[in-house]
Amino acid sequence: MRKWPSLRAFTCSALAVVLVGCGGSPVVRLLEDQHERARLGTVRGEVTLATTPTGAPLLVAILRVPEHGEDPLQIVDYELLPSAGAYSFFVPPARYRVIAFEDRDRDQEYDADEPLGAWDGFADVVIDEGDTRELPIAITAGVPGPMPEVLMPTAETRSLHVGDVVPLADARFGPEAGERGMWEPLAFLEELGAGLYLVAPHDASRTPVIFVHGMGGYPQEFEAIVGALDHGRFEPWLVSYPSGWVLDAVADYLARAIVELAETLCVPRVCVVAHSMGGLVVRRALRVLDERGRSALVRGFVSLASPFGGIASTATAVRMSPFRIPSWQSLVPDGPFLRAQYEVPLSASTEHTLLFAFDGRHAGDGVVPLTSQLRDEAQREAHVVRGFHTTHVGILRDEGARATVLEALDRCVAP
Repeated sequence: MRKWPSLRAFTCSALAVVLVGCGGSPVVRLLEDQHERARLGTVRGEVTLATTPTGAPLLVAILRVPEHGEDPLQIVDYELLPSAGAYSFFVPPARYRVIAFEDRDRDQEYDADEPLGAWDGFADVVIDEGDTRELPIAITAGVPGPMPEVLMPTAETRSLHVGDVVPLADARFGPEAGERGMWEPLAFLEELGAGLYLVAPHDASRTPVIFVHGMGGYPQEFEAIVGALDHGRFEPWLVSYPSGWVLDAVADYLARAIVELAETLCVPRVCVVAHSMGGLVVRRALRVLDERGRSALVRGFVSLASPFGGIASTATAVRMSPFRIPSWQSLVPDGPFLRAQYEVPLSASTEHTLLFAFDGRHAGDGVVPLTSQLRDEAQREAHVVRGFHTTHVGILRDEGARATVLEALDRCVAP
């Protein structure tokens, strides 16, 4: 049975854990990753549309300016917005430009007849280590300057993969990737990439089911549930992300990926199944979707053994250790992330099925206490609450839990 290295560490002797973590090598890796993460800058802002909206999405892109002026610019990341609103990117130090356009033909490429905007008329912006820059963009009918030659992103230049077809058996969805995503989130992004993947080409007659793992987890943990799906009606989509990353950012990127793939494939609705900390990521992503007017995309949300009330021992680690996994902060029971989780009610268009686990030997499932899994606000907004006598990871293989997940998916696609 797989154990969570991060939470298992909390059972070791207090300060020794947070300083060296039951074994030195993960902390060395964490320190190296922490140093690289500190170098990242943030570029964000609001996109406004000065022309009459057509209902087409807006594409915002950040482009790296080449060292040699004659070379084309390289798109390193982009975000598809359903309408005017906020965007954000994490980028390493470099010189960039930021543009946005109304993607009227929905091909995610700029055409000369599409309204366009650019920050400060295609001016360069230098992002230094740790910078945060606010760059508003107004999309207008005219071109705000000479349109540069631009290279589209590739798997190597964009760390967020949306719509790539990769089989569940691929190594990037296995346990080694899960461990790396917890201890080395930036290296995970640079070398493996995060995103929302398909396991087979999209079939418009089927409803997507998005699977979201927890801390130290990985998509292959859902193998039993994926195998039990009615593949004539459902198609699995897999979320792979560095679980050591800040959960606000993970949730924002998940919401981005769902909107982008739904727009690209013309998908009207999806269902989501999340395990453990993945439930917190999804609950936050649902709020982001609601803020962007896209809450109706997610018809059903199933959580399994999720720490909606947090993990008390993370507070000790965050307080005592200078070497923190960023997502630990999001699990502190009275921390800002969890305090904000239920400030905005779950949309009435999304049905939440809350499944909890108890193993009979602990006041919970051996990892997450029942009081956390059964946070009052989570129970109140859930349509179904059911418990299973199993362990934290065992719930993913429990026959009763699996049957309940399938029942929830049937409701998700019901008229």
